[in-house]
This record gives sequence, C-alpha cells and structure tokens, in this order.
Amino acid sequence: MLINNKSRKVLNYFCGTDYRSSLEDYPAANDSAKKLVEAAKGDVGDKTADSELPDSDYFDMFCHWLVGVQKYALTEPKYWKVAPGRDAKNWEPCRDGNFIAMGWSELGDLSGLSKSDYEERRDKLVAELPDWTKQGANQAWVFSRIKEGDRIVANRGTHEVLGIGTVSGPYYYVDGEKHAHRLPVHWDDTTARSIEENGWRKTIIKLDQDKFETLQKAPPKDGGPQPPPDDKNPVYSLTMLAEETGMDEALLQRWVNAIERKGQAILYGPPGTGKTYISEHMAKHLIGGTDGFPKSFNSIQLTPMRTSFRVSVRKRLMPGNCAIPSFRAGFWISARRRRSDKDAAFSS
Repeated sequence: MLINNKSRKVLNYFCGTDYRSSLEDYPAANDSAKKLVEAAKGDVGDKTADSELPDSDYFDMFCHWLVGVQKYALTEPKYWKVAPGRDAKNWEPCRDGNFIAMGWSELGDLSGLSKSDYEERRDKLVAELPDWTKQGANQAWVFSRIKEGDRIVANRGTHEVLGIGTVSGPYYYVDGEKHAHRLPVHWDDTTARSIEENGWRKTIIKLDQDKFETLQKAPPKDGGPQPPPDDKNPVYSLTMLAEETGMDEALLQRWVNAIERKGQAILYGPPGTGKTYISEHMAKHLIGGTDGFPKSFNSIQLTPMRTSFRVSVRKRLMPGNCAIPSFRAGFWISARRRRSDKDAAFSS
C-alpha cells in the first residue's frame, strides 16, 4: 500500500498508532494499513460489482476525502508556548520560513529515538557541558514529540506574543544550525500582542485550551497589528529552491522559463511524491524579492487539477503476470500574464 500524509493521519486515528513520515516507520505503517483495510473489507467505498479497484485504493480515496476535502479533525490539538530563541532573536527566520525552532542542537536528531536512548545521550552531554541540565535538555525531547495539528504560541519573554500557528508536519532536524530542532508551522496570526505571563521562564510550556484562547484575544501591542518589517517577499533564489526540494537546478530553471513563457504548468505523478511541496516552493521563488508577483504576472494560483478527487488506474504487467495499479494525480500551477489572458501548459 502507498502511505502518504493523509492515509498516515487516518491510520494513526483509527489504530491508535503514532507513525511518522519516515522510512523507519513505513514498513510497520504499511502492515497496519493492510490489516485495517482487511478488517474494513466490504465497508470501504461504494464499490460496484464490476469495479477493478482494490479495497486499498478505496481506502486511499476515503483518506483524501476525510482529511483533504472534509478537513475532519482526527485528533484534539494540544497547545504549546515556544520561545524562538533568547529574546525571540530567531523569530523572523521562524516566521518567514514557516517553522519554530529550538536549541540543544548537540543532542542531534531525535526523530525515531527511544526515550531510553535519548536519556543516555542526554546524560552524556550533561556530564560534558557544565551549563546543561537534564531539565533544560528535556525540553528538546518534549518539542520533538509535538504532533501535527497542535497549536503553537511564539513569545518574546513574559510580555509579548509574536505569533500563533498550527503545526503542519512532523519534527525534523537541520544539521549545522544553532537551533536545529524544528517543527513546520503555518502561522495563522503574526499580530504582536501584549500579555502578562510572569511564569513563562522556560523555552517550552504546555498550555490548556482556555489559556490558548485567552492569548488569542490578547490586545494588539501598541494598539494595533504590527506591520511587517519589509513589504517585499523574502528573496528565495533558484539555488535555495534546488537545495530545499532536492531537484536539479538546471531542471528547475527550465520549468521557470516555461512558466514565464507559457503562463502555467502541470506537475503530475503518484500521490505523496511532493507535487504540492514543489509547487509551493516554486511559487515562493517566483514572488521572491518582490512586493507581490513578478512584473509579467498579475496572479499565481496553485489548484488541484480536479475539484472532486478521482484516481485513474492503469495496470502494468510485472514479472509473473502480476498486475499492479499505477496511480496518476496532478497539480496545476497557473501564472496569468498581465497583458494577455492566453494560457498554455506544459507537463512534466
């Protein structure tokens, strides 16, 4: 079975598991998904007698409908206060890069690490580093276990909320960075707000829902929303795009040239292979260093190719005459030119 972010969330919800989007978790997640589909056999999808789709494909479509279309909340979110560095000195990179970060980077990557292995690593570092404590380092462990859908409050000291967001993906580690432990966050509100929270001395603190909602309603600092420091989008070079997506820079340049020449593009491939991820980063490159859109465009639009999700299946014969389905889905990048409404498309 193909496990993507949507099916993984549904799997964790129904099976009570905590699989992450890592290669280490994939075999176990795949096995659990097969058992879940087998247990629900006959109840998944609206199958017809002559349908050639296996139950696993109906399960995949069900996951997309539940998570992607209905936006069903599969888990109750938890709420966390996280300081983006001392005196919030890391806030601007966090805000602009859509993440929240934490130090104690000497601990290394904590994803996939058991609690006992973490404690062994922590104790060794506490013995070596005089300014480290177990309590302080444990904040990185707690941070690494925050889940998708949890809410984050970024603060500066005890008197200011800088932003409120939603965790949009699993924990990751950026080697070589001072604040290497990271969580992707969609910042829903970056209005600076005045607060009085004298107990906020730790980097990370768990909040209850009432406290979170109170912070959301805190008065804006200085009587109103804070304007962004610069009305231009951050520069996002093609080299940065290539490094973050893992795509060849020359290939990305050809795509950019085609978009500028024809006005739109179609990326297609199996579900979960990064079409949305690449499209969003491509758009970030196209508007980088400007106050909106490139001079030749008046809009950039990223939309699914179909308003109602459908999976087309094409059988491929493998050795031993084993027919397996090949899935195809698509994502559309549209950049409408200022002086022309003519759109063309290329596929890759």
